[in-house]
Amino acid sequence: MASRLESALERKSKTFDGKVLEHALQKAAVAWFRRTYPGLIIYHTANGGYRKDKEATNFKHMGVLKGVPDLCIPYLVKGHGALYIELKKPTEKAVFKGEQKFISDKLIQMGNEVAICNDLIDFKNIVNNYLGDCDVDFTKPTNNQ
Repeated sequence: MASRLESALERKSKTFDGKVLEHALQKAAVAWFRRTYPGLIIYHTANGGYRKDKEATNFKHMGVLKGVPDLCIPYLVKGHGALYIELKKPTEKAVFKGEQKFISDKLIQMGNEVAICNDLIDFKNIVNNYLGDCDVDFTKPTNNQ
């Protein structure tokens, strides 16, 4: 069952501003994915947000890479190793720029699928289209969940 937040995001509601809206979209997207595909993994790459210089340097040395898409579904489908999805706030155009464009091109060259969206309906369509070609029932949780 969709939450009020998910319903608002599906209507491209502009009740939130800036990063709060993007965070709300990501939370709703992850919640929907985990309800719909409990047998699969989705994770967020901690590559965004403001950090103080020392913390930013530490994260960089630990492997955080600017431009990596927000979410990853590591599942092999039709030769693609994983699906990476970049989320933009609904008020922003869904396009890759700068490092995001460079990284998304590299991920594609390495055999992954990469998508970008700015609303929950597009997110659901991207995921369902990617996973729709599989012969596996992902709606059942795995033993370790």
